[in-house]
Amino acid sequence: MSGARRLLLTGGIVLALWGMSYGLWYAVFAEHQALEEIAAKNQGALVDMAREINALSLRECSLKPNEKTAGAVWFERDAKSNQFILRVPVGAVIFEFPLSFNHEK
Repeated sequence: MSGARRLLLTGGIVLALWGMSYGLWYAVFAEHQALEEIAAKNQGALVDMAREINALSLRECSLKPNEKTAGAVWFERDAKSNQFILRVPVGAVIFEFPLSFNHEK
């Protein structure tokens, strides 16, 4: 093997090792630290949002005749669906409420 080939091969290996080492350092230290800073900044907002959702949510309760309750309900659905049936069990009876909506904002 000639000196030029040996130098080219050695230089390529050294460059590849340096690049992998830098990538590892960046992933472990630089990017991790940046993500921790972002999470710390957003933690207060997430806690506030969780408290608000908890305050608005529909709670389990027992109602006497002519009493009422209110609250929000969140659920997952298919992104393309525009109709569904909400089933609410009350004792041994299940009430069904057909709901529909459009995707326009």
